[in-house]
Amino acid sequence: MINDEIHVLLVEDEEDHAELIRRGMAVRDPDAPEFRLQVAATLAEARAMLAKYTPDLMIVDYRLPDGEGVELLPGSFEKREFPIILMTGHGDQALAVNALKSGAMDYIVKTEATMTDMQKTCEHAMHEWQYIKERRKALQQLSTREAMIKRMFQAAPTGIYMVVKHKISFVNEHLSAMLGYGADELVGEKEGVLFCNDQEFERSSRLIADQIGKSGLGSVETRFAGKHGENMDIWLGAAPVDEENPAAGITFTALDITERKKAEADMRFMASHDSLTGLANRNLFMDRMSSALAMARRHKSGVAAMFLDLDDFKEINDSMGHDVGDIVLQQVAARIMACLRESDSTARFGGDEFLVLLPMTVGREAAAGVAAKVIAEMSQPFEINDHVAKLGCSIGIAMFPEHGKSPEELINRADAAMYEAKQSGKNAWLFAH
Repeated sequence: MINDEIHVLLVEDEEDHAELIRRGMAVRDPDAPEFRLQVAATLAEARAMLAKYTPDLMIVDYRLPDGEGVELLPGSFEKREFPIILMTGHGDQALAVNALKSGAMDYIVKTEATMTDMQKTCEHAMHEWQYIKERRKALQQLSTREAMIKRMFQAAPTGIYMVVKHKISFVNEHLSAMLGYGADELVGEKEGVLFCNDQEFERSSRLIADQIGKSGLGSVETRFAGKHGENMDIWLGAAPVDEENPAAGITFTALDITERKKAEADMRFMASHDSLTGLANRNLFMDRMSSALAMARRHKSGVAAMFLDLDDFKEINDSMGHDVGDIVLQQVAARIMACLRESDSTARFGGDEFLVLLPMTVGREAAAGVAAKVIAEMSQPFEINDHVAKLGCSIGIAMFPEHGKSPEELINRADAAMYEAKQSGKNAWLFAH
């Protein structure tokens, strides 16, 4: 809004020109503001007056007794505190154009008509200045909000970054530290540099783009790569900066969920494995055995199930303690695994009992060979700290489909054969009848 009263500083050394301008401004339109004019004849007088007060508008003649009017200009458009109109003579237009770059709002060529009509020129300048001030205020508010948002992003305890035209335009300190980069090291890089590989980047980008297209927001669990090659699990959230303008970019929130994923994996492992030996537990073994039998039926092949029980293990627990006994069980598990193929499975059935699954086994000879190898391994001394323990084992073997067609039936038959081997002298293997 323009004030009703406008204070104008006129810097003009020719009195008749100043008087012409004064008379032109004195003719006032009832709806126009009142212009109060003060005149300075030299640069020195103008500077003295500007030191005492700030006018609403200044009109400066280009040629003055002690210099050029451009010396009063601020030097750039951004430094202007009030509108300035430069007056030039004929032939000075090129100089006036350069003056605009130094902060003048407008320029006029001095004629009787332009000086008489200076009031309209000033009104136009004030209206334009009002627009400039409002725009400056809006830009300043925007800049303040952007600075505040940036500070919030920097202070956030999670990774935040922004992508514009597939390049990273902003990264907060938390994400840089999380990935091992310097403060602005990622800015300007392609967004794919954050991901563990190109395939994961393409998968995540496709899913997020689809979700943003449907609901305006996107999220995905993915994997990032740190600067030094370490991978980490990430929950990645995404939102467009401006829903109406996709080119404005996308803001991403990256939360490190590596520990959570590891804990979930540990829980899944614990639910299906023996906590002491790390072998499959009974439930997982039965699932694997059911799958092996289904495959054997399709391919008309055999499956061998072994039931293994350690001989005299109770004596180790009684004489050396349960801590030593636990270590022996761990070593037993490792020795059994060393005797098996990658496709075979073993499980701790309970106490000192173990199960072994040999899928795609054709004939008794192959199963007997594995049993003999396991018994030989168990016959070697177990060295635990200062203790040396000696063990044997008894093994019962049941074959599919000869001894049973279900996991339960085969395990029961193998258990019975193991018991018979133990009764017949231990440290031996027998097939089910």
